[in-house]
Amino acid sequence: MPDSFRELGVALQQLERVAAPKPEFIWRTLHPFLVDPSGNTHRSELNIEKLWNPFLPDRGRLGLVEFRAFRMPRDAETGAAIAALLRAIIAMLSEQDRVSELVEWGAQLHDRFALPFYLQRDLDEVLDDVQACGLGLGEPLAARLREDPERVIGRGEFAGCVLEVQQAIEFWPLLDDVAVHHSGGSRLVDASTARIQVSLRGVEPQSRALRDWRLSVAGCEVPLRAERDAGGQVSLFGLRYRSFVPWRGLHPGIPAQGPLELTLWHPDRPDCLRATLHEWQPQGRPYPGVPQTLQEARLRRFERLVVEQVPERRAQPGKPPPASALSECCLDLRRL
Repeated sequence: MPDSFRELGVALQQLERVAAPKPEFIWRTLHPFLVDPSGNTHRSELNIEKLWNPFLPDRGRLGLVEFRAFRMPRDAETGAAIAALLRAIIAMLSEQDRVSELVEWGAQLHDRFALPFYLQRDLDEVLDDVQACGLGLGEPLAARLREDPERVIGRGEFAGCVLEVQQAIEFWPLLDDVAVHHSGGSRLVDASTARIQVSLRGVEPQSRALRDWRLSVAGCEVPLRAERDAGGQVSLFGLRYRSFVPWRGLHPGIPAQGPLELTLWHPDRPDCLRATLHEWQPQGRPYPGVPQTLQEARLRRFERLVVEQVPERRAQPGKPPPASALSECCLDLRRL
């Protein structure tokens, strides 16, 4: 919503010009922008309805700001680390309330920052900011915030390289009937699209240059992006696909596209690595029930990615994907 983004810039500029804005003025300035896709302020990721809302009797002036973009922490230690980070950011902003101009990410907001690699880089920048203000969390808390083991679906090693598949973020669309009748409590979304991040790293720093490796899926070559982090050189890209056909949702003509078959190969090698990502137990058998422990859930997740070395690479190199299926950081397999 570019118009809304520009209006938000105007609103923040007006707040800058007021030396000591009253709480009601802050609420009236910002609350129109903090809404979900249907215009509902209660379901926004950053909610200030209870900050200083004169139109919400009894509980509208509690001085509360609710952060609703966080998922349930996996343990008490992670919850404490998140709380410490929020406190550090609030303390930093109380001392340095002048920020740079807004960055209009546009489509990159849902393209680049859906991938774990770029989210990790963004978190590192936030941690650096609070550290520079003398509010650093310390390495134990920072390490806890960086950890995200539940995103890893599986990995496979081949010829000095490690291919890893991680669950990325997918932004499910809110269907139109809810946007029209948003006074109800139901929110119907189309959850049939999934997104993963595929990355390639060298086992050793002296490994063969990653740029020579090729990755194919659904007959197309994946245009891996060359990046670098604390772990060294990495090639990565995102993949979107339809994981199931919903009883009600978008695109009724697109079937389920799983299992996905990824092929990693090198022009100088006769063999290749094949990684097949299943949406369920690979043999299609039912599970006895919900996982009883995190370890059991992790084992179920890992078994979804079946990795095998193929001694003879019969498949031909993938063709370039159509431009309509490509964004800067992701290949949309629904458009193939």
